[in-house]
Amino acid sequence: MINQMDIKSKLEHLSKLTHFEIGASEENVKQKIVVPLLEIFGHNRNDLDFEYGSQGKRIDIFIKGLPIDCKIVIDTKNYNEDLSNHLEQIGIYAFQEGAILALIINGEEIRIYDPFFRGYSIRDALLFSIKREKLADDESIEILKGLLLKDNILNKSIKQFIIKREGEIQEANNKIESIKTETQKKIDDLQSEIKEISLKIDSLKEDEKNKTESIREQFKLNKVTIRIQDDVTQRIEPNEMQEYRTRNVFSKSSDRIEIGLNNLHSPKMYSLIPFPKKLRYFFPGYKVEFELETDVGVIMAHVSAASRGTKYGDPVAGTRIQGGLKKWYDSHTELRNGTILIISIIESKKRYSLSIL
Repeated sequence: MINQMDIKSKLEHLSKLTHFEIGASEENVKQKIVVPLLEIFGHNRNDLDFEYGSQGKRIDIFIKGLPIDCKIVIDTKNYNEDLSNHLEQIGIYAFQEGAILALIINGEEIRIYDPFFRGYSIRDALLFSIKREKLADDESIEILKGLLLKDNILNKSIKQFIIKREGEIQEANNKIESIKTETQKKIDDLQSEIKEISLKIDSLKEDEKNKTESIREQFKLNKVTIRIQDDVTQRIEPNEMQEYRTRNVFSKSSDRIEIGLNNLHSPKMYSLIPFPKKLRYFFPGYKVEFELETDVGVIMAHVSAASRGTKYGDPVAGTRIQGGLKKWYDSHTELRNGTILIISIIESKKRYSLSIL
């Protein structure tokens, strides 16, 4: 029976060896670290087959006398060689021998792989990584006893130890995937919110621009009115003056409006048509669908871009038309900033037509 204190004492000795005491070569690592480690856990040096031949390959250490379904292969490397560069090699050795475990060891680290971990490549089938300086830690001792103690291999309890570890790894990976999924969902939600905020900002900018243009137009109108009053007061009666202003300023047909695409980038990117608030009366209520006849077919559209909580059908909410406009924008590459769109009523609040001036 191997004494626990004896194991700990011998592992402490191995953990404290210096680079100089071990040496840099693969052979030094094999003889001064790996062989003593196996002896600590009950394996006789005579049970170790060095440079074991396997289908034209040479395995550094093969432990003889183990059950056919509990074989172990060991590959040793130079003191500070990168173990990750040799995983395919140890994987081939394990596959050829049908080994239950594959160990790859340098002067600083012991890695223990499960070659037949279902669904995992050899690179992802790492069961444990133990730094040599941590060999005498209680956790390391329990791992090494479970996987390397000769009695545990002979009675095949090693299999249960491996199965338990596989379950822990799968559970951890499932949690990682769950966290990734939740994180991606949060990212997608944030991007959606950012997009909505960007649309609202563009809408506010467009409203501000329309208000500014409206003020300028009103200012010009006032100047025209004053000039008309100054020039023709003696020749035009007051009621005739009002008729003159109405005819010249608001002469557009009531079943047709013109919308200028003064900032084409945002409408094209988000497939929408912004319109000034003063034209809101022209369209159906908020989110109420209507047909928009275009040169690429009939598009189902609705008025959008209102504050949160706005009720369906609100007659004054919203400042843009949205729906299946992407196809229409894609087919009109000639659109430029300042392009004028014409929207005409075919059937009030139900059917409209869209064209370019």
